[in-house]
Amino acid sequence: MDIDEFLLARWTEREQTARLACNGTNGQWHVTNQERQIEADDFGKFVIYDEGGHNEHQAAHIALHDPAAVLADIAAKRAILAEHPQVAADRPHKDGPQTGCRTCHADTHCGEIEARGLCETVRHLATPDATHPDYNPDWSLS
Repeated sequence: MDIDEFLLARWTEREQTARLACNGTNGQWHVTNQERQIEADDFGKFVIYDEGGHNEHQAAHIALHDPAAVLADIAAKRAILAEHPQVAADRPHKDGPQTGCRTCHADTHCGEIEARGLCETVRHLATPDATHPDYNPDWSLS
């Protein structure tokens, strides 16, 4: 599995979960001041925990990561990944990388793609999922 496949699989999992969490709503949640419930704007109230299971900071955190925000975040990440495709390098290294990022590794003078492997932008996108069993440590920034 390459890093693009890995990222797309993780994001698809999150999208599916977020869409199910919308439960027929627009997916925008906010916290009510009195009961610390998570409330959807155009649907009833969703109680995440019962009787003091979370404090106001935890409730705010949950609401900030509502399905609408998750879907928007994933759409932005997909756009970033699309801007950083791995392509064959114009002059690949004999024993090194054979590819480079079309955006980050293009020589500004001649436009050739340098053989530098994965760019840092794509590596950063994978960092939140570094504990996933399919994550390849070679993708790490360090």
